[in-house]
Amino acid sequence: MRIKPLLLALMAVLPLASNAQVIKDGVLTDASGAPVNYEIPDGVKEIGAQVFIFSSLKSVTIPASVEVIHEMAFYNASNLEKVTFAPNSKLKIIGEQAFEGCTALKEIELPNSLDSLGKSAFTWCEALKKVKMPAHLKKISYGAFSSCGSLAQVDFPTGIQEIGKFSFANCASLKSINLNGVKVIGTKAFYNCKTLAHVTLGEGLEELKDSVFERCNALTELTIPASMKKSGAKLFFRCPNFEGFKVAEGSQYMMAENGVLYSKNKEMLYECPQKYSTETFVVPNETKRIYHYAFFGCKDVKSIKIPATLERLGVAALANNGMTKFDFAGNDNLPVRDGCIYYRANGNLVLMAVPTKGERKTFVLLPETSLVGNYAFAFNETAADVYIPEACLGIGDMAFYACKGLKNFYCYGMKSPQVGECSFGLLNLPGIQLHVKPNTHESYASSNWVFTFGSDITDEYPKGTDGINGVEKRQTNICVNRWGNDVRIMANTAIKAVELYSLAGAKIDEKQVNGNEATMTLPTENVNIVKVTLENGTKKVVKL
Repeated sequence: MRIKPLLLALMAVLPLASNAQVIKDGVLTDASGAPVNYEIPDGVKEIGAQVFIFSSLKSVTIPASVEVIHEMAFYNASNLEKVTFAPNSKLKIIGEQAFEGCTALKEIELPNSLDSLGKSAFTWCEALKKVKMPAHLKKISYGAFSSCGSLAQVDFPTGIQEIGKFSFANCASLKSINLNGVKVIGTKAFYNCKTLAHVTLGEGLEELKDSVFERCNALTELTIPASMKKSGAKLFFRCPNFEGFKVAEGSQYMMAENGVLYSKNKEMLYECPQKYSTETFVVPNETKRIYHYAFFGCKDVKSIKIPATLERLGVAALANNGMTKFDFAGNDNLPVRDGCIYYRANGNLVLMAVPTKGERKTFVLLPETSLVGNYAFAFNETAADVYIPEACLGIGDMAFYACKGLKNFYCYGMKSPQVGECSFGLLNLPGIQLHVKPNTHESYASSNWVFTFGSDITDEYPKGTDGINGVEKRQTNICVNRWGNDVRIMANTAIKAVELYSLAGAKIDEKQVNGNEATMTLPTENVNIVKVTLENGTKKVVKL
């Protein structure tokens, strides 16, 4: 009778044989007592979720019978150095985070039977140097090998069709990749692969999504295969050594000129390399759209000349660069005011772009402005006073980021515009004052306007200036006729000069005249205003 307490004490400190592994209906659900070098019994079909989480396992042999490794099965098994799959493996699925944080694992050969590789399956496997992919795997999922800092070799089979978002992000030792058969490469798939210097994109590729090679410092050029149909934004954002794009012969979708990537017909300008240098970048007359972030970070592009026929300007397309001005007449869709570009759509007016290196200090937004767009003022250090009208409903993400010269915001809305993410990041906050109308302070204080309140606004919203304000409109025998893009101006006295303006007030052209008649050809049908100055000083504005 006295031996029973001793047995109970021993049982409390020694693992029971039944705790070494628990297998139920072919699923390994517990291996808490398994040895550090463990052979999973043949017949097991699934390795359950979190079975080896934080375990001291050093090696594991997985039998051919295993078809599924569930999520987090080997999560943070930081001593795991070797994973062996038996010949003729039937493994179909590796679940999400299955081997995440296995920091001692140096290489792995995935069985050819594998169909699905889960999100972050091998994230933070910092010692992993070599991966052999299965021949029939179609997709590498989100973050599957991200932050594998030692990964230097990946054998990509031709069967892989999609490389997911962040798949190989932060793989600092990856120097070369050959992607044949891949159709889609996801956003930031190779983000911050600092030593990646050689990339081969095979025919069959159809799309590169946003920022695929962002922060790949060693990349200097890339040849786009003829099959690629669609490009994302910022493919080579923050790649200081990237010289420019090339496009394979025979492409029906893309073309490159001086390293700049366009659609085949140049209607879309996708991306200008950050290393590009010019006093004035001339956008082709064929270009109808400038894509998101197209010139973002182009510090050596000093100005840009844009055709008056441009139809769309992408988010941050002209932000954070070396531009002192936009040489752009504007049009009905893209009005220009104070050298800034707006976009008009669906009854709303959005401020899209302000020259990063411009000299203007005071900005009076157009009264109907409903939104200050993402990155609109970002990195402009000369803007000091900004007037925001009552119509404004929102301040976009990063709209005033790093505008270190800001002194005053004058907001005329009775209710605060909605403030986006990091709209006011990296500012000299103690030196900025917010001026609002009486009895509106609470609305602004509760809406992430992080500035001290200045004097209250009691006057009306200021009227801006443009190229046609203040013109005397006397009745004079002046006749203006238009046929298509040709304009004929006649007067009963000598004409001194004729000027062409957009509706937004931007001057497009000017002609000195010696006589009673002048003819001009409009560069675009969006020119809507003619200002005629007679020799006797009389001036008249005619809307076409």
